[in-house]
Amino acid sequence: NVFAPQVNRIVAEHPKDENAQLTNLFVKIGRLQFFVIMLILTGFIFFGEYFIYIWVGSSYSQAYALTLLLICPVTVALIQNIGIEIQRAKNLHKFRSIVYAIMAVINVVISIICCQKLGIIGVAMGTAFSLVIGNIIIMNIYYHKKMGINVIAFWKSILQIFPAFIIPIVLGVSIKYFVEYSSLMSFVITVLIYSAVYLVSMALFGLNKTEKKNLKLQIIGVINKHDKNNR
Repeated sequence: NVFAPQVNRIVAEHPKDENAQLTNLFVKIGRLQFFVIMLILTGFIFFGEYFIYIWVGSSYSQAYALTLLLICPVTVALIQNIGIEIQRAKNLHKFRSIVYAIMAVINVVISIICCQKLGIIGVAMGTAFSLVIGNIIIMNIYYHKKMGINVIAFWKSILQIFPAFIIPIVLGVSIKYFVEYSSLMSFVITVLIYSAVYLVSMALFGLNKTEKKNLKLQIIGVINKHDKNNR
């Protein structure tokens, strides 16, 4: 929503190169959202099972798998949320509503069928299937073919971030399978350590030159503001 005015301005004032500008914005915002959302997703993958255990007990052990089935497909939709504003600016949001309505019906049908065979996991699988088909496959094709957004460039830019996940993933897997928590405080400290390693890894290996420059400027601005307040 913050970028809605900028999207509308591009569509209204730059009709000749609006697709190029909108693609740049789509990639820029998507990458920033990806950094934040993947911290939450990977954090839940590595710490969510124990968190559910200490929160509600072992009787809710299935909640871990259920949550992963639901939040993994949603991740893609969340990092492409700026696309919704682009659809509105171009008056092309009707298609999205139709797709979501159809997938909601398909979701119900598949969930009922899967529930009879797999129980509650089957319901989550039905929802995950509808999210993958509707939110990811169909909408990405629509963005690329109809709206003029270079989705291929978007995913190439996202894939360039993945080497930065090597260190956090190695750390996360090691923690999940080899660390035993002695108390709630030790769990919280471990989560904070993982978060710090994730942020440093993204800053060093995930950000591109422009993002690193902007981050540096933000840090300098915060330091200067702090010094000014102290004076």
